[in-house]
Amino acid sequence: YLRKEKNTILTIDLRGHGNSEGRLNELKEQDFINMSLDIKAAYEYLKSQEIYEISIIGASIGANAAINFAAEEKSLKSLILLSPGIEYRGIKTERAIRKYYGPLLILVGKNDKYSYDSSERLFKISPSSSKLESYETSNHGTELILKTAGVKELIKDWLGNN
Repeated sequence: YLRKEKNTILTIDLRGHGNSEGRLNELKEQDFINMSLDIKAAYEYLKSQEIYEISIIGASIGANAAINFAAEEKSLKSLILLSPGIEYRGIKTERAIRKYYGPLLILVGKNDKYSYDSSERLFKISPSSSKLESYETSNHGTELILKTAGVKELIKDWLGNN
């Protein structure tokens, strides 16, 4: 958790990822579906800190969990999805994307075939004011931010305008 004068950043280590408890390969489908509850807990924490203009960036399976949370949380400021899928480990996105009406940015690598096809489909069915940006890369999820030129700047500019 990092609070600055203008922006606050909270990163979530989703269950089975990074340094969180559990191993990814030991998680059951319901554990993945419940990742939206991890996002909800983080969102509620930020609100308890009197932070109300909240945007979410989700990567890969985190993008799927993020859109499922955002579909139910109407006060979210905006949403960025990196390499979402139509379905990752039981977390489906088509129904949720149809319910989200806020600003939406989808970022994906053109050579990340499943995510690219999924992103195009989600963009087409999204009722929100959305933007799809694709890159000539196979980078997936957080790799788009870390290894793809221009992505960090686009995210920063997009958040500033949305």
